[in-house]
Amino acid sequence: FLVMISIVLIFTLNFNIVFSLTTEKIYLTSIERSVDIPLRELDKRIVKMLTELPPSIDKNVQANAQMSVLLYRYIMDYFNYLNGIGELLLNEDKNAYRLLEEIGVEGPEFLKIEMLRESWHSIGKLYGFHEGEIEEMTTTFGATKYMWQNLKKQLETHLEKQKKT
Repeated sequence: FLVMISIVLIFTLNFNIVFSLTTEKIYLTSIERSVDIPLRELDKRIVKMLTELPPSIDKNVQANAQMSVLLYRYIMDYFNYLNGIGELLLNEDKNAYRLLEEIGVEGPEFLKIEMLRESWHSIGKLYGFHEGEIEEMTTTFGATKYMWQNLKKQLETHLEKQKKT
């Protein structure tokens, strides 16, 4: 009986170590990969991941870990990108408005997925997030949406000024 328990413990510990190392590796490669992704492409990928949910956790823990890390990374990248545009605006950099115009007044597509806001917890659970991670994702998503609303106002004001001149 003790042998059984020790075998199970060894297996569990090894699985957790391999799992966390693999997740960390995926996380790092997704950062490297997603930094240079054009914003429209990034938006398309987020929408795809949110509308084409993964198979159940039981089927493939590894695939779900990859998906959840990528999804989180992509949304963080978008948040950071908008944050960067905000900083350009504060520094009165002319590129800021060009970047905002590329996104368009409608804003990123993934922010329009209302079911995301309503069923974030069930989506989070499908992807295998823990409660704390789901909260963090909700906060990041909310912050991205809030940031876009502020940037949108500035873009609209800028476009109005352009019409007048």
